Amino acid sequence: MNYLLGSVLILDWLWLIILGVILITFVVIILILLPFKLWFKAFISGVKINMFKLISLKLRKLDLNLIVNTYITAVKAGLFIDIDELGTHLAAGGHIDILVNALILAGSFKVDLSVDTAKAIDLSNRNIVEAVKCYINPKIIETENISCVTLDGVEAKVKFKVCLKSNLVKMVGALGEESIVSKIGENAVGIVAGFKNCSEIMQNGEEISANLMAKNLDKGNGYKIVSIEISHIEVGKDLGAVARASQIEEERLRANLEAEQQKNLVALEEQKMKVKVQEMNVEKVKAEMDIPKAIAKSVSEGKMDIMDYYKMQNIIADTDMRKALTKSTEITNQDDKKIYFNDDD
Repeated sequence: MNYLLGSVLILDWLWLIILGVILITFVVIILILLPFKLWFKAFISGVKINMFKLISLKLRKLDLNLIVNTYITAVKAGLFIDIDELGTHLAAGGHIDILVNALILAGSFKVDLSVDTAKAIDLSNRNIVEAVKCYINPKIIETENISCVTLDGVEAKVKFKVCLKSNLVKMVGALGEESIVSKIGENAVGIVAGFKNCSEIMQNGEEISANLMAKNLDKGNGYKIVSIEISHIEVGKDLGAVARASQIEEERLRANLEAEQQKNLVALEEQKMKVKVQEMNVEKVKAEMDIPKAIAKSVSEGKMDIMDYYKMQNIIADTDMRKALTKSTEITNQDDKKIYFNDDD
């Protein structure tokens, strides 16, 4: 009997120990799962947070510390935003701390900015805080030198100062300030090209600005143009003179080329004439070679006798002598002229 009683007591103690272990394990799991520290921090700050929501956010492996701190800031600032909404935005790749700061800044300056619009801007990889600041205090950007050519052919390098105000409603999916700068450059070139010189550009700065403003260059952009004004004008190269010099050089090269071609044609014709002279000399030699044969044939046929042949030779010799004398006289005359010019000097 005592043995049975002892066995029952041992079993009771075993069950108690098992129950205690189970209870301790359950408490440990609860303590691990339940973020009491963050819940208590929110409670002390006067912000109520549902514990089940905290567990859900933790199970989703989100940055619970960032979410709770951001939610406390949002509630204290009077923003109507749910902690689940912050968790969802963080999971989507958003920046919840920047988002809340932007909403607080917008609320402080009475800027009409909804939570959905702010989240969309943040997810579009734009700094929503900077966008709100630019809406409150428009920023000024300066373009690079825009090269324009006036009617006199002189280059004018113009810089513009552009005052921009962010358009929060159209910022999602819209173009940025780089697009506005590019459009200003494209349109300024055409407008400035209508002026005679750089002096007229300086005198008509307001007209140029008004023409640029009238073109609605901020259409479809995330920024609205508040004002455009010329900040700097610099006189560049005289492109007209450069073009004229280039044209003169081109004409000179063309004339040289034509002269060279003409020279080559003359040289070619000279070579052709030399070839013809050589051909005629060959024909002459051939003809002279046939003369003795013709004389011999004439003598053999009785058409001329030996005396006629000698007379012909005398005539040829006399002719050669006359030619030699004539050539000698010409040389002498040329020498006399040279002596005459030297004496005169």
